[in-house]
Formats: sequence, structure tokens, C-alpha cells
Amino acid sequence: MTRYFYSTHFKILCCVLAVCLTAQAQADAPFSTVTKLANSLCSTFTSDPKEVKVLMNRQVESFIKQYEGIAEPTRADKIRVLNHYKNQLICETREGEINYMHQALNRGKQNPVINGFLIGELIGQGDQGLIDFNAISIMNGKRMTVLDYLNYRMENSDWSEASLQELKSLKKMLTKYLHAKPLSALSDEEKAAYETMLINRTKSLNAH
Repeated sequence: MTRYFYSTHFKILCCVLAVCLTAQAQADAPFSTVTKLANSLCSTFTSDPKEVKVLMNRQVESFIKQYEGIAEPTRADKIRVLNHYKNQLICETREGEINYMHQALNRGKQNPVINGFLIGELIGQGDQGLIDFNAISIMNGKRMTVLDYLNYRMENSDWSEASLQELKSLKKMLTKYLHAKPLSALSDEEKAAYETMLINRTKSLNAH
């Protein structure tokens, strides 16, 4: 009984330690490393739409393997990483620095990126968790969540009826099932965390 207790206790401690070490490694990822991941994700948007989810999946897996040392990342690992870094995944584009999810909408790649990879490949394959779609990005001089920018795109572009219905369906899915919110509905803590991240990111990248 004593041996069983200590054996079980040791296993629990090992699990806790593993979780702590993973969380620490994740939290310590340099901004430059996360920016490279973001740029690699956005670079897939010019590929054949059928290949986008495969390429994005490969980029996220590579980041986890190289930075966190996880040999075979699970879907839960990928969701965890994408959620943890959701505001830091900023692509360097000709239009400026844009979050990868906003850039997918900006480039009209919402189907392969959001529907195909984030929802279809990651969320739709089990109960490993949900992607956090409440990333913030500066678009047209304003801070917008993914939902804000989706609304903006729907209202300020000429869409065919089929394309508009596709965007409306995406909006319904994001709001009804995936808890997407406008910036006005985010907490003060979430907004403050984004502003702090921007300041720290600028300092870090300028120091290199």
C-alpha cells in the first residue's frame, strides 16, 4: 500500500512538473520566433487552397517540435499553441503587421485557413478544445477582433451573393459555436494584455 502510494504520488508530481515545464517553455518563446511562425503561416496563403491546411499544419507542428521538444504534437498541442500566441501571431505584410487570422480574411482565404485548417483540421476532429478566435489586430488604424474585421469586410467590399452567404455562414459559426466576440465585448484585462504585448513585442524586436 505504501509503495503504491509513493508510486502514484511520484507519477502525479511528474505530470505536474511536465505541465509546468511545457507552460514555461511556451510562455518564454521569443517574439522573433513567434513572428517567424506567423510569417510562415501567412506565406501559405498564396498556395493552392487544397494545400493550405496541410502546409499550415506542418508549420505549427514544426514550431512545437523545435521549440517545445514534443516529438509528435497532437491536435490539442496545436490548439494550445495557437491560442496562447493568438495575438502575437502577427504577419509582416506589404499592408503592415497583421494577425494571421485577419490576414486570411484580408486575402479572401477564410475558407482554407479558417474553415479548412482551424475548424476542419483542428477543432472538427475531436474534443481537444476550441480555437480562440478573439485575436486582436490593428486594421485600418483601428483595433479589431476577427469578428469585427469580418463584419467590416462584409460591409465594405463588393461580394457576389454566393461569397456574401459564405461569409454570413462563417460569422454564424464563429459567434454561435466558437464564442467569437467584437472588441467591445472583450474584458478590460484582455484588451490590456494585448496593449502590453504590443509594447513588449516592439521593444524585443527593436533590440535585435
